[in-house]
Amino acid sequence: MADAVKWSRAMLRGRLPGSPAGLCLIRAVAAAATLTVGVASTAQAETPAPSPYSDEQEHEVSSLSPEDLSALRAGAGWGLAKPAELNGWPGPRHVLDLSKELELTAAQMEEIEKIFQDMNQAARRLGADLIERERDLDAAFEAGDLDQTVLAGLVAKTEETRAELRLTHLQAHLATTPLLSGAQKQRYQHLRGYGGHANAHGGAHHGGQHHGQ
Repeated sequence: MADAVKWSRAMLRGRLPGSPAGLCLIRAVAAAATLTVGVASTAQAETPAPSPYSDEQEHEVSSLSPEDLSALRAGAGWGLAKPAELNGWPGPRHVLDLSKELELTAAQMEEIEKIFQDMNQAARRLGADLIERERDLDAAFEAGDLDQTVLAGLVAKTEETRAELRLTHLQAHLATTPLLSGAQKQRYQHLRGYGGHANAHGGAHHGGQHHGQ
């Protein structure tokens, strides 16, 4: 826009040197350019940035994606056991998935399968409870008759359920790891792609058997 003004001035000076009409035209072009820039800047400033949550308004539960709901209903880990998994404490689901590669014995399979079934049953129940707690929060805000005391109670129930769910998953890792040999634990780390970033734990390295369930 500044270049256009300069160009207009140059042309007018060449064709209408010093004439009143030329000077008036120059002023008009400059004013129009300034006005155009100002209008464009104002339009940009007044255009609101879209909320990152705008596409979540139709979610079944506002704070949970469809993938979250599926994971919770299936009793999946939902990332809650990362402190165990990423620090050398294998979980039952992945150990069972890698049973051939780890060369699990029949006895190991039986014990780890039981750990998994107990964990999964509890996780499904708690996952469904967590969904309902989050749904209660949605309903309370939608109703509009919420106060600080009621809100505190709803959040406390939600986070209590989340903590119980997380504990369920972490306990399963704690119960599974001592059932594996040192070589199996190292093999698990390798197969999961952890390399040397996670140490194998459990068993004699931590004072014998550790059962969390």
